[in-house]
Amino acid sequence: MLKIDHLYQLAYKIAYRLLTILLIFWHPHTRGAFVAFWHGQKLLLVRHSYKPGLCLPGGGVEKNEEYDEAATRELREETGISVDTVALSKPIEFHLTNEGKKDYICCFEVEHQDSMVELTIDNREIVWAGFKDPALVQLEDCNTLLREYLNYAVHSSRHS
Repeated sequence: MLKIDHLYQLAYKIAYRLLTILLIFWHPHTRGAFVAFWHGQKLLLVRHSYKPGLCLPGGGVEKNEEYDEAATRELREETGISVDTVALSKPIEFHLTNEGKKDYICCFEVEHQDSMVELTIDNREIVWAGFKDPALVQLEDCNTLLREYLNYAVHSSRHS
C-alpha cells in the first residue's frame, strides 16, 4: 500500500473522531442512501478505514440530490460498480439514532444477475469490499444500518 493511502486513512480517522465529538453536542438530522447489492445469495459489504464494522455501500445525500441518485453515486464511488437508478428496488426506510445523529435512510436493493462483478476500492476511505453470505456475517462486526437491514432481509421473503 502506498504511503499516501496511509495519510488519507489517517485523515479520515481524525476527521471521523472530531465529528463524533461534535455530535455529542449537536444532534443533526441526516439523510442517507445505501445499496444492498445482491449477487446470488451473497451481499456486497464494505469496510471503511475510519470506523469499525462492515457496512452496506452508501452515504449522505447531497443537497438537491434524490435518494436513488445518491445511492448509485455512493455505490460507484465506494466499489466501482455502476448501476442505473431503474435497477433499484423501492426504498426500504430506516430511522436510526446513531453516532449522535438522527438518520433517515433509504436503502435500495439490487439483484445482480451477471456472473462477474469487478470491485474497485480506493484503499483510502474504503479498505475492503467483497461479497458475503449474510448468514455467516457476525452481527457484532456490523454497523447499525447493516444489522437492521440483515434483520429486515431475514424477515422478508426475498432473501430468507
